[in-house]
Amino acid sequence: MGTLNLQRAPVPIQATMSSHRHQSSLEGILDFSEPFSLRLQQSDSARSLLDIFIKDYGLERATERGYKPAKLIHATLDYISSKDSFLTLLFTFLHENLAGVTSNITLALSYFEDFSSWEPATRSGVRGALEEFADYMVTQFFLPLRGSSVKTPQPTPTSLSTIQASTTTGTKQRISVLRHNCLVRDHHRCVVTRKFDITEARMRLARDKKLHG
Repeated sequence: MGTLNLQRAPVPIQATMSSHRHQSSLEGILDFSEPFSLRLQQSDSARSLLDIFIKDYGLERATERGYKPAKLIHATLDYISSKDSFLTLLFTFLHENLAGVTSNITLALSYFEDFSSWEPATRSGVRGALEEFADYMVTQFFLPLRGSSVKTPQPTPTSLSTIQASTTTGTKQRISVLRHNCLVRDHHRCVVTRKFDITEARMRLARDKKLHG
């Protein structure tokens, strides 16, 4: 019987075209039309590995573009509702970039399970893949949603795992909900662009006008 080759020979990130790159946004990948959850053991393993990755990379380490990949990924996981969907996307993305294979969460977790014993050069490949994923989040999700924020009204907060797409206006609503729940904020300030939420600013201005006549 043949065996699955999980060789960890580093593959240049730029040379590996992950299937995720063909999606126009994270909305097309994180499909929340049906509830999704990992097995408890998978979820625990993914979280433990991510903690190790973040510690290895450095929470405060910044890229040339000015944001902090590990901090961005860590904060997104804290704020997002469908954590297992996000973990699955992250680990399959990293695995595909490093191994040049079509991945799933089981293969990805198996590939990274002994990460702590990897050689420094191989661990460096994971740090590069984390930067690639963070860049993907920024360019395909955070910045596009920021651009649409002035045109899309904010709905009542809804769990990401129960979003339904059934009408032509569903896409705008789902983007708005994703932005509300996933766009990581610090008191309504985006951690990526450091811009204050324009919708919240308008609401506060309206309240001030009512209070002060």
